[in-house]
Amino acid sequence: VAKLLIANGADVNAGEWTPLQEAASRSKEMVELLLAKGADINTGKWTPLHIAVFGHNEIVELLIAKGANVNARDDFGRTPLFYAQNRGRTKIVELLRKHGAKK
Repeated sequence: VAKLLIANGADVNAGEWTPLQEAASRSKEMVELLLAKGADINTGKWTPLHIAVFGHNEIVELLIAKGANVNARDDFGRTPLFYAQNRGRTKIVELLRKHGAKK
């Protein structure tokens, strides 16, 4: 369905909670598609990377490779690294630090 909507001109950056933010918690394939169609990788108060660090290693890797800001801050001043550490996501913490994430 999403592919059909995008093919017919749907705005990949529409809404306060964008399709990329939703995909970041669910589907690497959809993240790839949305990024290829111009979705804003650092959109929102909670970026797609903030969302993916809750346990989606492959999506975290993809977002970082495509230029996600590893030091983006949410409304509380918290970074993706903060959330990954808080949830005990050791591999994600290591990956974020490897790419320059700071607390």
